[in-house]
This record gives sequence, C-alpha cells and structure tokens, in this order.
Amino acid sequence: MRVSKSVYFPLKALTRWLLFVAFIVFIGFSCKTKQKISKDPLKENGADYLFGKLKENELKYEWLRIKFSANFKSERKSNSFMGHVRIRRDSLIW
Repeated sequence: MRVSKSVYFPLKALTRWLLFVAFIVFIGFSCKTKQKISKDPLKENGADYLFGKLKENELKYEWLRIKFSANFKSERKSNSFMGHVRIRRDSLIW
C-alpha cells in the first residue's frame, strides 16, 4: 500500500510537532528551582528527645539476615572474606 505525498506530509509535520511538544514538556518538568539553604543555628535537643527518636525509628524484625564481604590489609598480609549472619530476635545468632 502506497501513501500519497499529500497524506505523508501532514504526518511528517504532525510527528515533528509532537516531538517538539514532548521536548518542551520534558524540559519544563525536568528543570527544578534551587532550594533555599537555611542558615539558622541548629536546635540542640536533649538526650530524652534523641532517645525517643531512636526508639521511634527502631528496626522491628522477627528474623534478620545479613550478607557481607570484607577486605583486611596489613603490612605483611591481605585477606578477604565473605559471610552470612542470621539473627532471630531475642533468640539466636548464627
């Protein structure tokens, strides 16, 4: 099936127009304004406030599984190792 030039030209113009609009929308939403940095002095909170925040954000779990890797270097030796730690709350560590 052949597309005549009269149909092809409006499609090409429409495609260019849509690409232009998409570009303008992309630029408009990707640019952000700068955020103001506060120069006010920091508030000094007491130990009770900090302890309360720690309790509020405490990690609550039944089981915790951790996978890690470590590198050790000294003057004479270097060693690397990996490991797994599994912890059940108030019960087991292995």
